[in-house]
Amino acid sequence: MAKTVVDAPRANMFMINPEDLVLVIDKNHPLYDARAADPIDENLVRNIMVYGVKEPVLVRKNGEALEVIDGRQRVKAAIEANKRLTAEGKEPMRVRAIVEKGQEADLFGVLITLNELRREDTPLARADKAKRFIDMGKSEAEAAIAFGVSHQTIRNWLALETLSPPVRKAVEKGDLPATAATKLAGLSSEKQEEKLERLKETGGKITVPKAIRAARNEAPESSRARVRKPDEIKSQIVLHGENNTEFSGGVIAALRWVLNEVDEI
Repeated sequence: MAKTVVDAPRANMFMINPEDLVLVIDKNHPLYDARAADPIDENLVRNIMVYGVKEPVLVRKNGEALEVIDGRQRVKAAIEANKRLTAEGKEPMRVRAIVEKGQEADLFGVLITLNELRREDTPLARADKAKRFIDMGKSEAEAAIAFGVSHQTIRNWLALETLSPPVRKAVEKGDLPATAATKLAGLSSEKQEEKLERLKETGGKITVPKAIRAARNEAPESSRARVRKPDEIKSQIVLHGENNTEFSGGVIAALRWVLNEVDEI
């Protein structure tokens, strides 16, 4: 008798066409999750086209239907990836699906558990992983696909690797937003720490609201504005520019984050 690859019980896992899986959209259904209506994540599609769907999807059998309990975004992205692969004359992919059994309330509890207990890496941990990946011979573009983010986000993460120890510590503690910290990258350690102290003058933990208040305070008296609407925020950036010494780079970064002009990191 041939020896199995792993000496352990087999699970009820199947390779399924993502198009054959059912995404619950009925709000009265016991397995409904509002995220089923979220738009398809383009970065996830690009990632799946290269790596496939590595994390199994959890489903339950309801009659002939295989209803998704966990993995809605992976399924939607896999369907889109298959459309593109087929258009390119390539073989479409399947997803690994694990069939879960149980009462509806218990399955809903599984849905909650799998979505709510996930913990993301810290910005610095992601930066370290990105650097290690690239040091292994991969490009920044390949890192962007692997992480499912934009190329600019990878560059922002790599910038965090150049921070001085005190600035890194401030990011680790959550006292300095990683987005603002990237603006200190490339400066000497002395300059980084000097600017960090200036940012701390906004008072305690540097949050986005505090950064906006700092933007109002740092702007020249003649052009101060109540920064609330997107157009007002943009006007502050245009008026003062990122290189203006009267308007700190960290504040500009925070304003761009509010406008969704930079990725959250």
